[in-house]
Amino acid sequence: MKDHRTTGVDSVTVPHNDFVGRKVETKSFHSLESDCLIDEEKTKGALKVLHEMLPPPSTNRDWVQKAVAIISKLSGITVVQRVDAVKQVPCREIAPHIRDEIVGDGACFYRTISKAITGTEDNHFAVRMSLINFMLDPANVLAFGRLVRSGIYYDIDALKAVRSHINRHKLYLETSWSTEYEVFAAATMFQVKIMVFSEYSNYRDWHTYVPRFSNETCMTPMKVMLYLYHINCNHYDLVIPVLD
Repeated sequence: MKDHRTTGVDSVTVPHNDFVGRKVETKSFHSLESDCLIDEEKTKGALKVLHEMLPPPSTNRDWVQKAVAIISKLSGITVVQRVDAVKQVPCREIAPHIRDEIVGDGACFYRTISKAITGTEDNHFAVRMSLINFMLDPANVLAFGRLVRSGIYYDIDALKAVRSHINRHKLYLETSWSTEYEVFAAATMFQVKIMVFSEYSNYRDWHTYVPRFSNETCMTPMKVMLYLYHINCNHYDLVIPVLD
């Protein structure tokens, strides 16, 4: 199922939570390197920035436990950890790395992040809600408001912009598609680079998403990296890197 929308949809009301409805004030944040990449489908030739490939989350138990804790805290959902089987798809495009097939129900981005961190796709809704609430956190909303809409200077306008983005793409629905902004949110919340191999038409290449900022709401950076396979601009699978 598609995971990057290019058309508008009817709006829905964002449910009230601990962040929505709270009076927000301008918060400062520490900007990191700016080589974040918007999805190539929309940028049509954006500079591709590659980074040294680091081990996946499964190699760092401490990082996984901290990631599970932040997902559970922000989503309010208990996260289950287990190791599900790898559904390997033959893929010479990224050899020797392994492509792990993910269910295509509209939530494939969240399923991919869930399996990369928790070993199973089953925590995809918890991942979804944690990213939504991370973007809505008063400490983060200004940065994400500026990401989804240009010309944002105040938190109140940023909150409106982020809520509008959430409504427009129906992000609260369990099988609604993700956008490139949720990829940035994941990179920022987990403080990891996310390398995405994109394949569509005659295009095949790696792109890297890096954290937009760092503050007390984010994880502490560790030497791990997330790897995704994005095919036909409409589906994500997990990439399991094979490193020397």
